[in-house]
Amino acid sequence: MTRSIRPNGSPMRSIFLSPTSDDCCEKSFKKSCKTIDWCAGLNQVTIEEANQANQVDAGGGNQDGGSGIDCSTNKWHLSIVKGEERTCTNSEAFPDEWLANDEFLLHSTSHLCCKKAFGGDEDCEVKDWCAEQTKVDEGNQGDDEGGGLGDGGDNDEGSEPPESSFVKLDAGEDNFEGDFAMPWDFGDPPEWEIDDSMAFSGYHSLTNIRSNDELATRTLTLKLDMSAASTITCKMKVDISMPFDRFSVALNGRIRSNFYQGKDEWSDLLVALSPGENTIQFIVTNGDLFPKFDRETERETYGSGHVWLDDCVLRANE
Repeated sequence: MTRSIRPNGSPMRSIFLSPTSDDCCEKSFKKSCKTIDWCAGLNQVTIEEANQANQVDAGGGNQDGGSGIDCSTNKWHLSIVKGEERTCTNSEAFPDEWLANDEFLLHSTSHLCCKKAFGGDEDCEVKDWCAEQTKVDEGNQGDDEGGGLGDGGDNDEGSEPPESSFVKLDAGEDNFEGDFAMPWDFGDPPEWEIDDSMAFSGYHSLTNIRSNDELATRTLTLKLDMSAASTITCKMKVDISMPFDRFSVALNGRIRSNFYQGKDEWSDLLVALSPGENTIQFIVTNGDLFPKFDRETERETYGSGHVWLDDCVLRANE
């Protein structure tokens, strides 16, 4: 496994990365130290995972024959949902890029997910999304069989439908110099804010409010109800760097883009929207490693941990 650290050839590589455990101990502590061979442990976990996966396949998995939802083959992975920082789940919400590294990021059981992701930490929480969906599907089937009416046959004709959190909007432009045309949700308490220190045009942009908590997320959300296929574009400046943080764009619960390194210049961000309700989320996620140095002094190498958005335009596709 390799990690990329920007920029290539950075002098910081020689400070933090060592070819052997002995060199690492000598460079960091000037004496022998305890070493953990994570790679060897990972290989063993992978062997165990393969064995357990074969047993699951041979036994027919854990499908519920009465359910219309078959998620029994879903793999377990780190949750990307806000508030589930130390959680393994078998949901379908994860970056598409993880499929290319499934041997490291997608696991056959929750136990192996917790072991591989958190070293077997007993604080690792397990969320069985598949079981929850199966219960929902079974409940819906029961409603269908009952004719969809409430107790006593009352169809609640006079009740008001619940108010939707999605805003009907087919076009809009925001440069964040005044009132918003689009319903930006900064979170409660706010996780993003208007910033006057960086802008593509004018004097203001939107940026995330940094957190000092491991694996914390900072999410900016748009909920739009589109009458036609549309596109939202923004100018974007990314100043983050793994392993300290990453920037993701999610559409309707699925990660569409990930950014692991900063860019010196502003660039274009584009999200294609389908007709109907769409939830767009702009997410900055902290890693589980924080720098042991003043990041501002190494900002050119490791970034500031901020992402800025400006000049966002929503238009129906022609």
